[in-house]
Amino acid sequence: MWTHGLYKSGTTACTNYKTHLTDVPRPPGVAYKQNGNDYQDQCVGRSAKPQLQVFKIPLTPAAWMEDPPLWGDDFFPASTVGMILDGLPLYPAIDNSYLTVWDACESSMCNAHVGMGFDLHHHGNPMAETCFYQNGSSPWYDDGEPHGMPIGMSSDGYMIYGQYQSHTQLLPALDDCGGHNHTVSNEWDSQEYHYHAYTNKGTQDDMYYFFQGPSGCWRGDVSELENFYEEGTDYKVNYDSSKDCGITKRNDYQQLRLCSGSEDGMFYPGTETQPCNWFD
Repeated sequence: MWTHGLYKSGTTACTNYKTHLTDVPRPPGVAYKQNGNDYQDQCVGRSAKPQLQVFKIPLTPAAWMEDPPLWGDDFFPASTVGMILDGLPLYPAIDNSYLTVWDACESSMCNAHVGMGFDLHHHGNPMAETCFYQNGSSPWYDDGEPHGMPIGMSSDGYMIYGQYQSHTQLLPALDDCGGHNHTVSNEWDSQEYHYHAYTNKGTQDDMYYFFQGPSGCWRGDVSELENFYEEGTDYKVNYDSSKDCGITKRNDYQQLRLCSGSEDGMFYPGTETQPCNWFD
């Protein structure tokens, strides 16, 4: 049922482009050296630390829902909603202050930043000249439209594509989840439904939001996916194993072992993954 990706070399090693973290206008506070609850009393994150992140993506996407639950007050993913092919997790556009990362001035030009654990992750479309992909660049585009190759995979199993070069190309229009249905012609995607990046006008003059679908919901019914969320958490998708420096304590450990048939082929159980366990 599952395919997997293992990124134990760290988020900083998974990118071959500039992170632009030094250019984030108002970086999030970090988990150490906080002298108070106010932002001005906290240290902020402008660099990334190595991470151990093991993503589970269903080989067959979760069942497509006609009326999926929208992310909101009652149900909101607390971590990744997918994986970009640079190896970094994709988070929702809303941060933990209930603002978009653009309204909070927390985003780099690659629409990424680090959280309290120095974990580099995306909150939006990773498109710019020195980011993961560029508008119109191969292999992400085919004859000017963005279905040449996916730029990522959603946690519900559907593919993620880049942004259309023109709004006039975007037919059919995207739904509330940031996706739409039509056939694509590439060797990686046999499904009709898929997600896209897109740009919206912001709440203030001269501000734009650079969303990356899935952006408002999952079209796939993730409730049918076994051990989709971390045990004991509210809607935190299983993927981050950095604190334990291994996957043996995860509630989906047996599923991950079945992916490879051998725990030795799947992960390093102890100190060899250092310095991923830098939290001590």
